[in-house]
Amino acid sequence: MEKFEEMKKDIEAILEEVEENITDFSLDQIKGIKSKVEQLESSILKRRDKKKVKTFTVSEEVHSQVKKFCVENDIKMGEWIESKLLELINPKAK
Repeated sequence: MEKFEEMKKDIEAILEEVEENITDFSLDQIKGIKSKVEQLESSILKRRDKKKVKTFTVSEEVHSQVKKFCVENDIKMGEWIESKLLELINPKAK
């Protein structure tokens, strides 16, 4: 989160500098800068909102069976495994 806040301050400083020197840029350049800033902000927000992922190790055979099952049933493998694990440890929460 600190990196996000630091990057946000950097972006704000750049935007402030651009506003002060607006006559140095063409309208197309300003639009390009704005687009890049929006892309950066979107990327930062996506990373911030992502769940932290942990990895489990299973045999290749089990992985293949689970993957085949999920593909045949149009299920996202990670979500299915997560739901099954939660069902096992919290049977009342079904």
